[in-house]
Amino acid sequence: QAMENIKTIGAYKLFRYLCMWSNYKKPYALSSKDVMTVCHITKPTYLKAFKELEALGYLQQKEEGSNQYTFYQIPPEDEEEIIINPAPLPYEEEQGDRFSF
Repeated sequence: QAMENIKTIGAYKLFRYLCMWSNYKKPYALSSKDVMTVCHITKPTYLKAFKELEALGYLQQKEEGSNQYTFYQIPPEDEEEIIINPAPLPYEEEQGDRFSF
């Protein structure tokens, strides 16, 4: 479904990156720098990709004004989800079946 919906290469690369982390099924801090390095994309491409995935429903803001998002492999409720925070966290901690880094 994503291959049909996602229009830009940058957004598809970000989608695949997020899918990679969804295998862990745990919240994590999304690092734009890490995404840009791993996916070989620029900052403007990353920002455009993030907005595209948000517009398509793959990323949904947890609450208005928050920097926390939920990622859906198939938007919105059909697939397993992970919670991401685009601001890096200064620590690692276990949270039951969730892991932040």
